[in-house]
Amino acid sequence: MTFADYEERARFEENYAPEGIDIRYGALALAGEAGELANVVKKAWWSQANTRDDDVGLVPLELDADTTSRIADEAGDVLWYLVAICDACGVTLEDVARLNISKVQTRYGVAVEPLSPRLADLAKRTDAVDALATSGRTVVR
Repeated sequence: MTFADYEERARFEENYAPEGIDIRYGALALAGEAGELANVVKKAWWSQANTRDDDVGLVPLELDADTTSRIADEAGDVLWYLVAICDACGVTLEDVARLNISKVQTRYGVAVEPLSPRLADLAKRTDAVDALATSGRTVVR
């Protein structure tokens, strides 16, 4: 399944209101779902900490099949609301992925894959807002 396939299926009829999902609702729902995912990991870590004598903070977390399944389920909910937020902003998951890879490549001095003119403009706008935010001036996004 591609990002585009997922986005199309996530938007299917009863999944979204006809007018889409408001960005405020989407962002708060995304935070809630990310918290649920983190809680699954926390419970697995806590369970492992209570069954081992060594310092569990320094060893890899061992996930059983049930925990892995719950993490995948919550990650799907996170992805669903991420699509809703992207829709509200007029960008796709592919746009977001390309912008993020370009940002990381630039940060670490890796050869940057060229962006389409539309994405290059979006990246410039993001860079300008980030520069303002670090200048101490008030920024309204």
